[in-house]
Amino acid sequence: MDELDDLGRYIQSRLRAKGITDLQVAKALNISPKTVQKIYPLKDIYSERLSVFCELLEENVFLDYYGRSEPLKSILNKELKEAQKLLKTKDELLDIQRKYINKLEAEVQDNALAHRSKKKK
Repeated sequence: MDELDDLGRYIQSRLRAKGITDLQVAKALNISPKTVQKIYPLKDIYSERLSVFCELLEENVFLDYYGRSEPLKSILNKELKEAQKLLKTKDELLDIQRKYINKLEAEVQDNALAHRSKKKK
């Protein structure tokens, strides 16, 4: 069993990776540093505390941790694929719009040059 299988251990590893101390965690949770140590072996953490950890880490701990396993992993992958498809469609639309804008700008320049040359004659 991977030590990061427990939510508390996963959070502890993320905190350590970001250099966040138990004292900082204790202040954020309004608990003692000793109590912080009791959180790390837990498999489940109260949602209120989980939200504080998300704020401290500046990441979505819930999705990062639970998104590694089924069924959430499949759901997230499906949503990611749908988002990527939509993004590709939007990128293609932007390319078409850019080409059209370039064409219109060229026409405007051509018309302006033609207008200037008519004035000179």
